[in-house]
Amino acid sequence: MELTEFKIAGACTLCDQPCFEVIQTQAPSLEQKKLGLPLLGAMRFTFLLMDGSMMDLTFCAQCGEALAPSSYVAIWRKVMRSWLKEIGEEKQKHSSWFTPQFANGILCVLARRPWSEAIAVG
Repeated sequence: MELTEFKIAGACTLCDQPCFEVIQTQAPSLEQKKLGLPLLGAMRFTFLLMDGSMMDLTFCAQCGEALAPSSYVAIWRKVMRSWLKEIGEEKQKHSSWFTPQFANGILCVLARRPWSEAIAVG
């Protein structure tokens, strides 16, 4: 499965389609800065990682339905690239946390839930 290089906040992890209202963007990159309510069908998946920790990721309804274990490695690589981009030049400061993540990865889905239920939208 071919994914885009980085995870976009508030967007589907697989197809990058928005899963939340975008209230504000950050210039000049137009990255999403402030998110609003979840869009119809937005799903929160809770994954168990190999080190025993958990991680939540967002998927649109269509990608959530099609999600298969065969895509876990590609998803994990996208997450890792995104973390590295986020910590950027401070990576040395975060290396004790970040470096072990190379041996980590997605083991299985523990739960899936609509974001509208997860955040108790009226």
